[in-house]
Amino acid sequence: MPSSEKVEETIESQVQAMLAWAITSKNKADSNDYAKAEEQLQNINRQGRKLEWGIRGLRTLPPRLDRVYELKTKIAQARAASQVALSNIKKIQKVPSQEGKDQNKILALKKSRSGYQKEIGKNISIIIEVLKKADDIVSFPDWLSPEVLSNPQNKSTLILFLKKHKCYRFLPFETRAKIMQRINFFKYVFHGEDLRGADFSFASLVQTSFTNADCREVDFSNVICSDSSFDNADLRNALFHHTTFKEVICAVANLEETDLRGLTFLGGSLSSANCKKIRANTSTTITQGYAAGTNFQQADLTGVDFSNEDLHDSNFTGAKLVDATLSGAIIKGANLTKADLKNVNGLTKEQFYSAKNRQKALNIPPRLL
Repeated sequence: MPSSEKVEETIESQVQAMLAWAITSKNKADSNDYAKAEEQLQNINRQGRKLEWGIRGLRTLPPRLDRVYELKTKIAQARAASQVALSNIKKIQKVPSQEGKDQNKILALKKSRSGYQKEIGKNISIIIEVLKKADDIVSFPDWLSPEVLSNPQNKSTLILFLKKHKCYRFLPFETRAKIMQRINFFKYVFHGEDLRGADFSFASLVQTSFTNADCREVDFSNVICSDSSFDNADLRNALFHHTTFKEVICAVANLEETDLRGLTFLGGSLSSANCKKIRANTSTTITQGYAAGTNFQQADLTGVDFSNEDLHDSNFTGAKLVDATLSGAIIKGANLTKADLKNVNGLTKEQFYSAKNRQKALNIPPRLL
């Protein structure tokens, strides 16, 4: 049997070790080896306390799930029963020898011993029973179930998972990715939620609402998001590596100084969004959508594909549009003051002349003059 000090620091392994000790303690008690039974029961009590209060124990589990409450109850019951069993072992060890006693005294001693034995056996049986139920819970934990996490009633638990708080901070990358890919975010509502630092990588987001949500530093890497809403969401410093947004509404969203390299934004809306000082490159596509009145001041838009994007009345003051593609884009009324147009692609003279302050742009291609 492993000693309590050698138990691997996972909730499942700790419960399984406690169950193994309980079974051993029963065998030892049944053979009247109470010293060994006592040792195993002490292990159970010690490990149970560690499980209840340790840094990787029950306190790290999401608090609002019924199965978590049940697990905590079972561990508490196991500890309580182990303490009763230990108390009765102490008592049975103090029962005097029958040698030299009269018959009545011997009968009284036998009765006492029998009573202690029954209490020991009963409580060890309780320990085994409750730890078997605890083992069932940790073998198929609700807190790692995509179905449970997908339930809107468990939103607080899902947010703990997304933020890698409590037990979720210990999850291996592969395990986390598998769970994420199976969570159903269809029509999920995160309206106004504090999601700062959450990790949505590898998620599939369909008709998901992030309206007014705080999404600062959220990781959307490898996410496919469609028909969803980020209206007025704070997306500053969010990650968009290998991310696809299709028909997503980000009107009035705040993306200031955010790195959009790796983002494909097809259709949808960036209308009146704050994209000041964003960083993008040839891996960024913002096409076939609506970005009217968007603030691109001082943004690095080198190589960005804006094909067929409605950019009218947007502000490109001081923006770097070097090697960007504007084929079919609408830039009527867009402010090009000090915008760097070096090697800009697809921009026609008609488009250029519809913009505001075009004469103040930098590195204007000769074909547009």
